[in-house]
Amino acid sequence: MIPVPKPRRAGYSYAYELRPVNLGLLPERDAEAVLNSWAGFLNALSSPAQFRIVEHFREAAVGEDVYELRHMRYFLLTAEPIEDALNAAGFGGVRVPPSEVPELRIVANRGRFAVDADGKFVRCYTMLRVPAGTAPGWLTDLYPYVHEVRMELEPLESGRDEVMKRLHFLEAVAEARAREGRPIDPEMQQEMEAVRAAADAIAAGREELFLARVLLAIRADDANALAEASRALRSRLRGAIDSPLFMTEPMCTGRGPEWALGRRLHMTTGALVGFFPFAGLDMIDPTPTAVVLGQNLLTGNAVLYDVYERENYNIAIFGQTGYGKSTLIKAWVSRLAEADPDAYIWVFDSIVSPEYALGPSGRYEGSFAELIGARVLDLSEPQGLNPYDVFETPAAASSFIADLAGIVEPDLRAELNLIQAGDVYELIDKAEGSLKKRLEAGLKPFENLWAARSDLYGRQVFVLSNIASSTVRDAAAYLVLAWIWRTVKKLPVRERKMIVVDEGWAFVETDPRTGKPYFPGAVGFVPEIARTGRHYNAAFIIATQRVSDMMSGPGRVVMESAATKIVLRQDSAAIDLLAGPLSLSPEEQRFILGARVGQGLLISPLGHVPFRNLLSKGELERFTTKPKEVSR
Repeated sequence: MIPVPKPRRAGYSYAYELRPVNLGLLPERDAEAVLNSWAGFLNALSSPAQFRIVEHFREAAVGEDVYELRHMRYFLLTAEPIEDALNAAGFGGVRVPPSEVPELRIVANRGRFAVDADGKFVRCYTMLRVPAGTAPGWLTDLYPYVHEVRMELEPLESGRDEVMKRLHFLEAVAEARAREGRPIDPEMQQEMEAVRAAADAIAAGREELFLARVLLAIRADDANALAEASRALRSRLRGAIDSPLFMTEPMCTGRGPEWALGRRLHMTTGALVGFFPFAGLDMIDPTPTAVVLGQNLLTGNAVLYDVYERENYNIAIFGQTGYGKSTLIKAWVSRLAEADPDAYIWVFDSIVSPEYALGPSGRYEGSFAELIGARVLDLSEPQGLNPYDVFETPAAASSFIADLAGIVEPDLRAELNLIQAGDVYELIDKAEGSLKKRLEAGLKPFENLWAARSDLYGRQVFVLSNIASSTVRDAAAYLVLAWIWRTVKKLPVRERKMIVVDEGWAFVETDPRTGKPYFPGAVGFVPEIARTGRHYNAAFIIATQRVSDMMSGPGRVVMESAATKIVLRQDSAAIDLLAGPLSLSPEEQRFILGARVGQGLLISPLGHVPFRNLLSKGELERFTTKPKEVSR
């Protein structure tokens, strides 16, 4: 073994809480990118760092029900600020006071175990070697059995010298054995090859050398439960760990003589890649505004998700009719509304029948809208959606009006654009000749949209299903969306906003006769919202059953701009369309093909998680579209 130098006692002044990455369920190329980023992050370390994965219990509300979640929290403690390196590696993280990182407080040391301040029995293990046959992220397999995993790393400036010392020692031993006519131990030969490769990698700057200490703490209510947990842990690590007598307290607390703090091992960057600590099957965001999305089908835990913590706040939801798409949206958005009472929420209701504006009884009372405190605006009634007030520029308003009237001739569109008007009536009044006739005839089906007055409230549900004409319906939706977006830009950025579109294909729908969008303006406008919403703290949720409309044109831009995607039950044709863009594995494709009502796949930068919608009795009664469920 290489002599271990006297350690530098690290004073950790900075602490960060990070989110786990579901490494095992990421597409292969994404998982490889995460591990490469992890290796780059390790190579950038210039001072001691401590990674701590700590068991935590948290309550989460699902309607009137409250669940207790057991999950792991992920911390990094350093002697120097390290935000830039974390962001460069794509790990992000939230800086927290070091005092907020949970610590085990030992009050009694009884040889094989210790007792903490909560009366729990504790035992700490130190890692003696890297277990054989482990894959990157293998520490995740231990999380169900441990209270804490602690990994301390100290980069060694003289890394290559240390490795070369070890190599020379091994070569000397091998040479002595050869002179004596004894064979070289296969394990020694393997170590020599590994050490030689490490020396070359360090010399080339591809890797660094670290002193690493890995500690595992288990915690139980009594001695019997502790012994059972100890057996389970040992069986998984097959002699790679040890728990010496009376060393649990110093190993758990980090206080005591160096020899009592646990074994330190020399490890290269390549060896530490397998120790990627932020891997977890649970998806639980630590922010106070994270809400329950559903139940993780891998762990049984709740999925606690904060869409505003992603790289962008857009959500694309794909699901066949009757498999819980609208119910999922209602449950999720209502929880977001409760978690942030000041959030602005605008919802475009289903184009088939009102599902958000009305409850199962067909009244506002008992509806989603009532629950979140939203007003209802029926767009089939006369409105005040004056394009010149709704759009940000007169040119945008003129272009929209030309589209409505079916005016495609460049000369007529140019003539229309030159007219200065404050509303549609003034525009028609000022127009002349054939342009005037085209406007009068073409805009007549839409005149209800600007015939009265409308007010936009902080929470509102827009009913589209009572509009008989699909063309008028799409125009109304487009006008309201533009109205909302102009308002979003004026509101303080710190205030959260959410725009929800059920049956979102209406915004990107194409005319089957021409293959072009009904409203060409939407081709640029809808994707702009998707691309820039995060700058205004605005989330854009678009749900659709027509996957094909999201695979090209503006629909594809919206889908690709969504950091969060949810796929509910699909048929084989839709899966064929989604498999490539969403990097769905064969197992995930089979899951989606056979998914039951409310089951789906959550796809985010942190991984893919199969889940089911989790509803309280009260939520089911309020959100269901199946009256028989209300009486259950």
